[in-house]
Amino acid sequence: IFLLNLIVYFLFSNYFLLLLFLHLLYCLVLILLDNLYLYYIFVEKDGSLNGCGNCEQLTEGVINAEVSEEIYNSFIEDKLRYVYSSGKIIVNPNYENEKQEFFIKERINEIYSELDALDIKRIRAVCEDEIKDEKTGETWLDYYNSQVYDLRVELASLQSQL
Repeated sequence: IFLLNLIVYFLFSNYFLLLLFLHLLYCLVLILLDNLYLYYIFVEKDGSLNGCGNCEQLTEGVINAEVSEEIYNSFIEDKLRYVYSSGKIIVNPNYENEKQEFFIKERINEIYSELDALDIKRIRAVCEDEIKDEKTGETWLDYYNSQVYDLRVELASLQSQL
């Protein structure tokens, strides 16, 4: 105890050494906390994965599945890569199909947004009835209708893939 008191007195009597001691203590705490960092993926009652985090989610009915840092970081990059099965987070066996379906649905939503924007332009073109190209005689309405046609062909093709 005397030795401990002597060390504390010596450290606290010198301001520089006190700062050094506090810095070393701070670094030690960071190292210990880094090793204790936990990673969770949150699972709903139906087995769907709804997010991830470094602390448990307290929502009733949510399963906090503890995972490795590697799986956690991979899940952040691509949420379709893993599924919950038999009480574990595992690599999704249907990953490629689900990823392709996700991109198709995403593109379908983009097409619907583009069609909505073109509908507004077509309404304006009907009201204003201006010529877009003097050489061909194409009106703005014809131009927008051709864009809508192309989008509808792409939409039908994508919907047939689902």
